Amino acid sequence: MRTHVARGLVGVLFPFLAVAQDSGNGLQVKPEPQCIVANGLLGVWRSDPALAERLGRKASAKKLEFREDATVLAKIPAAIATKLKAFPILLAGTMQKGETKHVFLLTVLSGNSTLVWFRERGGDPCGDAESWNVMFVRAEAKQADLLFVGGDNDNQSFEAFARDGKQVGKLAAEAALTEMVAMLRAGRVRDFAETYCAPDELNKLREKDAALEGLIARFEGERGKVIADAFDKAAKLPPVLSDDGNTATWEIGEIEELPKTLKLQRIDGRWYLR
Repeated sequence: MRTHVARGLVGVLFPFLAVAQDSGNGLQVKPEPQCIVANGLLGVWRSDPALAERLGRKASAKKLEFREDATVLAKIPAAIATKLKAFPILLAGTMQKGETKHVFLLTVLSGNSTLVWFRERGGDPCGDAESWNVMFVRAEAKQADLLFVGGDNDNQSFEAFARDGKQVGKLAAEAALTEMVAMLRAGRVRDFAETYCAPDELNKLREKDAALEGLIARFEGERGKVIADAFDKAAKLPPVLSDDGNTATWEIGEIEELPKTLKLQRIDGRWYLR
């Protein structure tokens, strides 16, 4: 990627260089539960040689790693933060590009998901910035997701990244729990219910709207957070699998009127709550 600061969002933010301040800049993350890029960006990504050859552009970094940490917004200089207030901030944290970590935030410019990352200038770790257009492609299995990173103009080609680790065709039971946790914590309760409720049970619930709405309500608010934490804890442990491998169970104890045993059933290659 070109490291200029005169185009795109960076051009908007840097018609000047002002005295930096490290706190009190008023920036805050305002999540959008349906933002595909924000929901899928976190994690480790490695350049994909096959896609790079197809796109005709090699990645400038072999590895990108994104971690969420909204507190990093306090490190952005006040003068830059003033400009950023005009844009929604959907996600913020640290990005490791090669061996170096940078503050980043995800916003929207000209209708495009735009990642702004900061670098050192004049002794300030966030004294300069670059912006990328980013696109995320969700696969059925999380490990098969793709990330495309472009420049800050619509005439620049994209670099291709795949999630680090072995790609799988279907989600493992633990990975399915992790996906459930991500949905619940993002406030995507309806998506969670419609994706992970077993098909036969979901059809019965849909026959009575009140029943489906009641199920969704059980996973909202503080109760939803407690349930997400319980699922997250279980996802870090191997499940007890049935002999045929199609039922996975965890003992989770007394959690908000849920059964003590958390059970997932694999139907046509996908895991569902039972």
